Amino acid sequence: MSIILASIAILGAAFTRLVPEDGISKAFTLRGEGANAVVKASEELNFMMYGTYTKITGHVASHADNQAAARFTFRILAGGKEIFSRANMKGSDVPQLIAVDIPGDTHWIKFTFTPDDESEASKSAKGVWKQTEMIAE
Repeated sequence: MSIILASIAILGAAFTRLVPEDGISKAFTLRGEGANAVVKASEELNFMMYGTYTKITGHVASHADNQAAARFTFRILAGGKEIFSRANMKGSDVPQLIAVDIPGDTHWIKFTFTPDDESEASKSAKGVWKQTEMIAE
């Protein structure tokens, strides 16, 4: 089942509206490089949800190109409240599991990837949202 992504830009931020093509899609996967979404430091993925997504599953990981000195944080916010955080991740760390519930009154989901310090290694790092899905039940 496919999802149509209708994107608009507001003040430089990308907001994406989820619209199930068939009206009954049960999952939405972040994709970019294959089954993964790769983001640069300080990039955000913002989603306005239509429908009831109840869980987010997947993994966060360091990109293979990152320097060993890079330090960064992945976060997921639902309606402005943090529901997942993996802080001070390093390039050598193993992927971190994501398995969180989305609060029932949520209409916006934000996936963030930010450097933890001002080093060039951290500011140039890339993060990977591996096979990350928002799931409806």
